[in-house]
Parts: sequence; C-alpha cells; structure tokens
Amino acid sequence: MDLSSMTEVLTATPNITHFEYRGVPSGTEPSRERLLGPQMLCNLLRNEYDLAASQASDTAKEELPNLHRQLRTLKIDLHSTEFLFDWDDSETITSLQDFSEIRNLSIDTHSFTSRTGNQNHLIMNNIGKMIPQRLETLEISRVGEFLLQELVQIGLREIADSVRQGQFRQLRRIELTDCVVHGHRPTQQKALHDLREMFDIPGAPSVYLNGKAL
Repeated sequence: MDLSSMTEVLTATPNITHFEYRGVPSGTEPSRERLLGPQMLCNLLRNEYDLAASQASDTAKEELPNLHRQLRTLKIDLHSTEFLFDWDDSETITSLQDFSEIRNLSIDTHSFTSRTGNQNHLIMNNIGKMIPQRLETLEISRVGEFLLQELVQIGLREIADSVRQGQFRQLRRIELTDCVVHGHRPTQQKALHDLREMFDIPGAPSVYLNGKAL
C-alpha cells in the first residue's frame, strides 16, 4: 500500500483501536518505491502527514486521526523477501513511546533494522527504548537466524534492566517468533542462556520462543 492509499484508509477509520499492517500482501512483491516505510507508517498514525509525505513526495497536507493516542493493539509486519532490510536508518522505527494506549504490540525486526551504507552489516534500533510503558504483550517477529544475539544483548537486555528498575510493570509476555535456532551455533545458545537469566527476576514477563516458554 502506498502513501495515498493508506491516507484514505486512515481518514475513513478514525475511531479504530486495533491496527494491523502487512507491508507486502501474500503472493505479491511491489516495487521498492511503492512500499510504505516503517517510520512513514508511524508518522501517518501520529497525524504527521507532512513528515510522511516528505519521505515520499511533495504533496498537500492531509488531516488524519491521532491514532497514536487511541490504538490499543498495533501489529506491523514489513518483511519482504525481495527487499530484505532495504531501509535507510532514517526510515526505520526508533520510538513508539508516544503510542501511550497500546497494550499489545507485534512488530517485525524489519521495521527497526536497516543496512549500513556498504550493505554488509545490519543496524538494529534498541526496541527496549522504543516501546510504551503500559505495554502488556510484546511480540517480535521475523527474528530469523542472525538477529537473535543482537536482539537479546541490546533490546531485550534494556527491557530486563528497566523491569529491575520498576518500569514496564504491566508487561506480562514477550514472544520471539520465526526464529531459526541451531543447536550447534554457540552464539545462539549463549544468547538463549543470557535471555533466560536476565528475565529470571521478580515481576519479569514470561518469555516465549516460537511459542514455547523458555
């Protein structure tokens, strides 16, 4: 869905509390230029059309509903096999803290991970600094084979440290999905060990990997 189409959808549904977006419909792969970027989508949900449009084209301002103040469930999946992590760092999501009413968040790694300029490395934003305080459930999808270690050591460690400090008191469940785990890969096994240890604290949310409790 492009900027214009999404603007029409949001304008027509000003009272929604549940929003789910898949960047690439099943069985199709649109051109890269037509894809809504992660940050662009969030700008639209914030009624920041000017910021969203500046990333796409020079279009007239549209007045949109302030969905970031009313959404209780947000699900974002921007995975694309053709354009894998094909975002600039300015296009990825850096914060959802102003989505203050969200209780259930599902977000794929492609929404907050970009490639470096030489395309050889990935840069993952810190999801622990991204999520709103009153969140109850967090699902991180499309973890794949190579992102587990960084996700644990940066974003999930941030969440665990925050729980120790009395934050995220309503967070009850964290689930990592679409994660490919190899028993013979020491870095992955260490990441899982660290993940179990860091959330083995009073008041910590339950952690699930591909539907199974750690």
